[in-house]
Amino acid sequence: MIYILLTISQTMLLVCLAVLYMQWKKGRLLEERFKGLQSDVTALSLGALGVSKYLDNMTQKQQGLAEKQEKHPVPNSFFVNDSEKLYQSAIDLVKDGASVDELVSQCHLVREEAELIKMIHSMDPK
Repeated sequence: MIYILLTISQTMLLVCLAVLYMQWKKGRLLEERFKGLQSDVTALSLGALGVSKYLDNMTQKQQGLAEKQEKHPVPNSFFVNDSEKLYQSAIDLVKDGASVDELVSQCHLVREEAELIKMIHSMDPK
């Protein structure tokens, strides 16, 4: 009877050792997986930091461009609704004897546009 009890207790001990070993192995696998996830989180954090720096840089550039745009506003004459008025005022200036340079500065025309308007509407083409 003692031999049976010893055999059963040895078997139970081996089963417990086998379960402990499997749990230890499972713990090691989980630890490795955890380290891999830690590495992934670190990489994602570094990537987010890089994106954040990039966005900050783009925001600064955008603010700089906005400041430049405020310093040099686009005249209303560039908008479609005012283009007819723009060209009419340029034509009137040409009829009053304005030069190409005056058309460029006063009407905000491109030099070639001003030259064309002067050539077409000038009484005395040059």
